[in-house]
Amino acid sequence: MENALVLPEDNKYDERLAELMGQRQKGPSYSSLTRVYINKDFEDKEGNTLLPASFHVTVVEEDEDGTEITKEYFQKTATFRVFKNVFQIRHYLADNEEGKRHINQTLKISDYQKEEMRDELGGYRCGKIKSKERENYTKDELDLDKKIKKTHRILYGLFTMENAVDRKGNVVSLIDQPVQMHLNGTNYMPFGEKVLDVVEDAEKLIWNFPLRLDLTRAEKGTLVWYIVGFDLDFTRHVVATTEDLVLLSKFKETIDADNAEVDKKFDAANAKRGHTADGVEIMEDLGIPSSTDLASDFEDEIPF
Repeated sequence: MENALVLPEDNKYDERLAELMGQRQKGPSYSSLTRVYINKDFEDKEGNTLLPASFHVTVVEEDEDGTEITKEYFQKTATFRVFKNVFQIRHYLADNEEGKRHINQTLKISDYQKEEMRDELGGYRCGKIKSKERENYTKDELDLDKKIKKTHRILYGLFTMENAVDRKGNVVSLIDQPVQMHLNGTNYMPFGEKVLDVVEDAEKLIWNFPLRLDLTRAEKGTLVWYIVGFDLDFTRHVVATTEDLVLLSKFKETIDADNAEVDKKFDAANAKRGHTADGVEIMEDLGIPSSTDLASDFEDEIPF
């Protein structure tokens, strides 16, 4: 039989046997997938000199004795093989900075024009104002809505930084690390326009073409942020493998697990208020306008 178990040579570690035995498997944990950040700092709290305007990835690995080892990587450019693209809206406190804890979030979906974006408070889209209703709100209300209710494009794939450095300035290398990368503000639209649309028009699959990434500084007054550049080149072709298919499945499992938690909170919020179908009244009671308009134009996100 093709899938029959085979005793490993010299009793070496075997993932299939480890899974069958119910023991923890080695390798990255996809349920707590590492995230790609953009570092803007020149120095950390310990006085280490950091590489500013760089991609920053933190990877937690498990040593043979079970000890967790944290490794960090900084590099101004990177290579990214994208496997999956989804959308999510998150609601932050008005006085929170980007990256701080959010108070509400929606499902992660692939097509916001067809799929419902249920959220944890029992409503939809975290109450983000619909484009066709913006004329009913003041400029201050619209600015606040954009600032605290951010639309994220989340990319899952393999991230590579071959000439990176760590916090101590040591040269390190990160190869094909499974990651998630969140794009919002001015970084939200370029990936769709410069990568997805081009790949789709050429009738190709995105995971076959590793993207080269860089960062460009942008500023408005005292506000500084960085725009991610995506270089798509069809001559850089990578043949997908069965391992890639397994990884794509794991990314889907991760998203499905996250969505199951959102749906659980969505149902609990509605049940608490005596609703089982939707969360419109809950959202109104919270002073948040509910919405199911999935075709709202997300592209006007501001970069903060």
